[in-house]
Amino acid sequence: MSFTKSKAIRGGRGGGFTLVELLVVIGIIALLISILLPSLQSARRQANQVKCLSSLRQIGNAFMMYGNEFKGAWPVAIHAKNVQPVGFPTERRWYDLIAKYVSGNKDMAKETDIAKIRANSVVWGCPDWRGATDYDPNNYADTVRPGYGMQYYPSYFTDGKAANLAYISSATTGRYVRANVWQRHAAERGLIADSVTHIIGMSNQPFSPTKTTFQPYDPIAYPT
Repeated sequence: MSFTKSKAIRGGRGGGFTLVELLVVIGIIALLISILLPSLQSARRQANQVKCLSSLRQIGNAFMMYGNEFKGAWPVAIHAKNVQPVGFPTERRWYDLIAKYVSGNKDMAKETDIAKIRANSVVWGCPDWRGATDYDPNNYADTVRPGYGMQYYPSYFTDGKAANLAYISSATTGRYVRANVWQRHAAERGLIADSVTHIIGMSNQPFSPTKTTFQPYDPIAYPT
């Protein structure tokens, strides 16, 4: 009887883990996580890249559909309100002009309407765009910055003056430019890219062919 009891006690002690064994197991788990985590993060980034490329492809198709509807012209980056050739009662921007072609929502009347479809629209940035989660509907900037920007120079500078700006305001002479102008040497001209703002254009500083890789620049106003 005493022998059985002693054996049971010894068996109970042998079924547990010592502190050293527990630390070894934790160390092995931590090592496996450190090995696998970069692979998982890389796979996530690659999946997001695929999603982003798909979204950009759909946006490109939307530009084409817009051109089919409007006699070959593509959207402008910005069309300020009450400025001809079309006197919109409120400001329009490229993303709300094409939104109906990618979301099916035709009720887009102003630049802030993009917020109505942001949760399920490819126009609202790539998966890693901070605005996908960090969004304040009461902040105007958040409602009009979709995570993509459109550049508004369909052609380079001509005779020292900006030609064919796709940006219509009281301070510019922009217009709706035909797709065949945009698509000329298309591989050398970006249209849409990830951007913290809604447009991609020249900064307030002059561009120089010897000091920056960005184009276009004004060779007459700012000679090298």
